[in-house]
Amino acid sequence: MAIGPYEKVAVDVDGEGIAVVTLNNPENRNCITPQLSKDMNQALDAIQRDRSVRVVILTGAGDESFCAGMSLKHFIEYRDKGWELYTPGESMMDWWAKLRTIPQPTIAAVNGYCIGGGFCALDSCDMAVASERAIFSLSEINFGSIPGGGAMRAALDMMSMKNAMHLIMTGRPIDAQEAWRTGLVNKVVPHERLMDEAMELARTLVPHPWQALEWCKRTAYGSKAIQDRFLGIEYETAMSIFMTRARPPRGGDAQAGLKAFVDKKYKPGIESYDFRKPSG
Repeated sequence: MAIGPYEKVAVDVDGEGIAVVTLNNPENRNCITPQLSKDMNQALDAIQRDRSVRVVILTGAGDESFCAGMSLKHFIEYRDKGWELYTPGESMMDWWAKLRTIPQPTIAAVNGYCIGGGFCALDSCDMAVASERAIFSLSEINFGSIPGGGAMRAALDMMSMKNAMHLIMTGRPIDAQEAWRTGLVNKVVPHERLMDEAMELARTLVPHPWQALEWCKRTAYGSKAIQDRFLGIEYETAMSIFMTRARPPRGGDAQAGLKAFVDKKYKPGIESYDFRKPSG
């Protein structure tokens, strides 16, 4: 099954409901153009509406680049025209926000260069797997500017302050292993195994109830945004109660999983209860 077609984005959905969304501008290292942003916004709108899509994997076309940031040609054009070319709902900031807020879990499969605005796409995904060939860089200082549009904030959100500042102030790239060590990705794998590993991770999520995955995502980002630790815990508790009581099917899923555990039909923490095949 396919969603689209689009000019600069490809979307393919397999029989398990795993959607692979590919930034398809390889001749320019999958840099962000107005057309790519328009296509990404439309694709993510379609995915959000489609409950048959269970997990989303974001990657880049080709073997060289995940996303090389915003097209400098278009950046200069926007700057010189006072951002008159910005269309609400079609910008790069819009699709970054949609990646963060769509109900489906999102996984970045970083297949090569992740530069500038590529950090925003990476940060907007819930998890990330990187090829051993991946390179990460905030290069704006090299041409006398600063990371903007969210790239600096993305690094600060994903990394410790000192690790982020090293990228921001030196402009020097880091490799995949350093990206893993500093918190940018969950795992580094051989290049030829990247999509297999991303798909394997996605398949571990598919058996879980889509309602629970959506609420885990919503609650995690909401809790992180609350500075006071105890208020964050109260928020998590309130969301858990609301999920169970306000929407009965969600609570029913949890009850089925708990009953299966009591009946010793699976081991939480070691195994997953498959909600697609509830036991009697």
